[in-house]
Amino acid sequence: MSANTYHQWREMAINAKKTEENSSIPLWQKAYRVPGCYQGLELDKLRTKDRNRVLNTLQKMNAILAPYQFESFDDYQFMDDKDATALILLSKRLAP
Repeated sequence: MSANTYHQWREMAINAKKTEENSSIPLWQKAYRVPGCYQGLELDKLRTKDRNRVLNTLQKMNAILAPYQFESFDDYQFMDDKDATALILLSKRLAP
């Protein structure tokens, strides 16, 4: 466990929340950007229960993304709104 990792994780959550609440960002972009705020989180430096929670959430997110064949960021605009919303809601579970 690393205090620095937990500090970074909290910063990631703050950025994710700001992105989610930004009304100028379309839903399809939020579906990409909000989970992306957690990119680089060092899972191996988290407590086991936290790491498991994050991994379980990522599994659920991957299940939503599985039917899509994204080749670029712009492809997210073709995602169903309910799936985009579900990704954003699941992203909230990534917060510490």
